[in-house]
Amino acid sequence: MGGARRRLAWYTERRRSCGRASFPVADHPGAVARSGARESVMASCELCGARRRAGKNVSHSNRHTNRWFLPNIQRAVLTIKGRTKRMKVCTRCLRTVQNKRMAAA
Repeated sequence: MGGARRRLAWYTERRRSCGRASFPVADHPGAVARSGARESVMASCELCGARRRAGKNVSHSNRHTNRWFLPNIQRAVLTIKGRTKRMKVCTRCLRTVQNKRMAAA
C-alpha cells in the first residue's frame, strides 16, 4: 500500500471512530429547532440586517488566515412611527437615524 493511500485509510478510519455522530443530530448542542424558533441568533442589525462577514487576516509576511468581521451592535431605544422600540442596531444605522432626526428638526 502506498504512503498516500495508507494515510487516507488511516484518516477515514479515524473519522469513523472519533464518535462525532454517535448521538442523534437533533440532540446536538448546536442544532436549531425545526419548529421555526431559533435558539441562538447571532448579533445582527434589526434595521439593515448587517451580520458577521468572513474575511482574512493578512500578516506582514502575507500569510492569510480566516477571521470574522463583526458589526458593532448596540441596544438602542428608537422612535419609529411615533412608537418607541428597543432594538439591536449597528452603530452606522444609529448614526444615520440621529442625523435624519437632526435634519428634520
